[in-house]
Amino acid sequence: MLPAEVLKLAQQELCDWHGLGTSVMEISHRGKEFIPGGRGGRTGFRDLLNIPSNYKVLFCHGGGRGHSRAFR
Repeated sequence: MLPAEVLKLAQQELCDWHGLGTSVMEISHRGKEFIPGGRGGRTGFRDLLNIPSNYKVLFCHGGGRGHSRAFR
């Protein structure tokens, strides 16, 4: 179960992400507002899993099937 503070923050930012007046789901993944978060997500993921710097972290759509087809 998520802590109440996390749920409240998610609720607030659903309609007004980082004070932009819009949801994170509505902004472009290539927009200047989103890019720093994407970099932070990649860095946090790398730190969490202790991924060495000589490996690339890729976020790909398609799940396991897409991944399997990409590397055949």
